[in-house]
Amino acid sequence: HYLDAESEAASVADSIVAAHRVMADEGVPLSPGVFLAGYSLGGHAILAAQRRMEAAPLPGLPVVATGAMSGPYVLSVTFADGLVAQLFPSLGDDVLRAAASPARLLLADRLALALDRFVGIDAIRDALDHESVIGWRPVAPLMLCAGARDPVVPYANTTAAAADFRAR
Repeated sequence: HYLDAESEAASVADSIVAAHRVMADEGVPLSPGVFLAGYSLGGHAILAAQRRMEAAPLPGLPVVATGAMSGPYVLSVTFADGLVAQLFPSLGDDVLRAAASPARLLLADRLALALDRFVGIDAIRDALDHESVIGWRPVAPLMLCAGARDPVVPYANTTAAAADFRAR
């Protein structure tokens, strides 16, 4: 399921166990740990997997490090800041600055207000918070990467996740 942290974590962990068994059966030498890496939805998935695998370690397969890139980690930030750019890329900041008509600015402001209200609904915010992959303290080193001009996942999402992890 898309952005279902538990489902993603289980899929990643099951895939690692299966790959480890195949490699062992083939006599391929393996390193003593697992490095997790993922991009975009994969970034979300591997943070969910790291959280799960550190809470319930896979025998002989400790997480040694994680590299997550441009993942939607803090879903309330991703939805509030990212959907305007995703749904209406022509309303992006650069375009608005270059050719800011009053009608475009009004539409962008109204759309942003509507998304803020949507994300502000308790049940929606609770669901987004539940599927976010922050709020825990990683044991293995974790590197978060993002692009300030990412057209899909807002940079603020990664800075919010980094701040949450640093605070722990």
